[in-house]
Amino acid sequence: MSRRIRALSPMRRALVTALAFVAVLAVATAAPSLAPAAPKDPESGYLVWPSDLTPKARKTCLEAERAWKLAESRPTRANLDRAISMLDDARRSARKALLPLHYLGIAYQFTGDYEDARRVLKQAIELSPKAFETVLEIADNYCHLHKWKDAKRWYEKTIDLAPTWAEPYKRRAMLLHVAVGDVDEAIADIDRAGKIARGDRELATLRDRIKRAFKGPDWPQRFEAESEHYSINTNVSQEFADFLAHRAELIHRLYKQVFGEDGGKGRKFPIIVYANKQEYHQNGGPDGAGGHYSPQFRSLELFRYRDQKDTMIVLHHEGFHQFLHTFLDEAPQWFNEGLGDFFGPSVYVNDKGKESYKTAPNPWRLETIKRALRNGNHPRVDELMLMTKAEMYGGDAGLHYAMAWSLIYFCCERRDDKGKFIWFGTLKDYFKELKKGSGSRAAFDKSFGKIDLAKFTQDWRKFILSVRG
Repeated sequence: MSRRIRALSPMRRALVTALAFVAVLAVATAAPSLAPAAPKDPESGYLVWPSDLTPKARKTCLEAERAWKLAESRPTRANLDRAISMLDDARRSARKALLPLHYLGIAYQFTGDYEDARRVLKQAIELSPKAFETVLEIADNYCHLHKWKDAKRWYEKTIDLAPTWAEPYKRRAMLLHVAVGDVDEAIADIDRAGKIARGDRELATLRDRIKRAFKGPDWPQRFEAESEHYSINTNVSQEFADFLAHRAELIHRLYKQVFGEDGGKGRKFPIIVYANKQEYHQNGGPDGAGGHYSPQFRSLELFRYRDQKDTMIVLHHEGFHQFLHTFLDEAPQWFNEGLGDFFGPSVYVNDKGKESYKTAPNPWRLETIKRALRNGNHPRVDELMLMTKAEMYGGDAGLHYAMAWSLIYFCCERRDDKGKFIWFGTLKDYFKELKKGSGSRAAFDKSFGKIDLAKFTQDWRKFILSVRG
């Protein structure tokens, strides 16, 4: 049993998503080419099951392989937990094999347990120091934790081990250089990858996409504005660019007020604003979206709505995802979307020349969650907080989003008779654990798992039903 097993880490999946987008553009715009096909990726030869396993160990490894493939294709919490358990059994059954450790590390990254992931990945390269596929996963892992110097060092190790492999250059471009806002270095790495994979037409389109993510398309007329944290590019007007930069700073101040920390130190967040909806979608805006934050390219893109209020709602919501990404590479979905919906409807205030934003109930989520609370038709609090992205989007996604918003709103707004926050400290503890590299389950156990969840749930239900839109 010496079959090679392929899998995609969360970072690799994100890059594949980005490349899938640019592949569509490349097919649509490229002229016929006689360029040779891209060379096959080199293989270290270490990602195999040993051929000398006992029948019992072989059975354990095959069962772990099947469990992992299921979890990779359907990453529910139950499937991932089962795969991790079985891969751990395979690791013990094949102690000299790198493969179970390699994929156990990737599985931990799926659950957000980045410290555990790095621990087992480093155990793997202790067995096989030249396994450059695993070395690359460690570089990606450091990117997850925003440890950029360590990530750079491990990407360099990968390149030293596999100098004819384009993959580490692509990942370093997207996951390190784009992440820190170094566009020139990102493009340089894409060019290096292109010299290796000469038949890969996606790379040229990806190169252009990186540039556009920070500056927008080649408009005949461009208007730019910069503030402390933001870089605005639009084709609307200079007045609009200046206005948006100002408002973006105001909502950033509210993000910082809630989180107690400043996001994006040392770099500016790129925001691209198109003149209308049609132009936004012509430049890759997802179908059905009114704006989006691209975690692959770290840019926020939207269009100018006829009603300024709608433009601001999109800016506030998607801008929060951009802000949070500076702290967490893969935030739990309930936390990320719940907070986006928390900041989305924030109201602009001008009190005698002192400008600010204040939070307000989300009118699109409030009635949905109230109806579910009255009917008792909603997941348990712990179930929602432990949902994977697939589970959050599956089933009744609208209810899941409404419940996520309501839990965030409750934690951020519920006070006692003396005006003291009751549950906000628990939410802060949860965030603190996530920043340490704990997965969603470990972060939950060390925060919400320590409180009386029945009391919390009862208080949440009573509070939300009392909220007026």
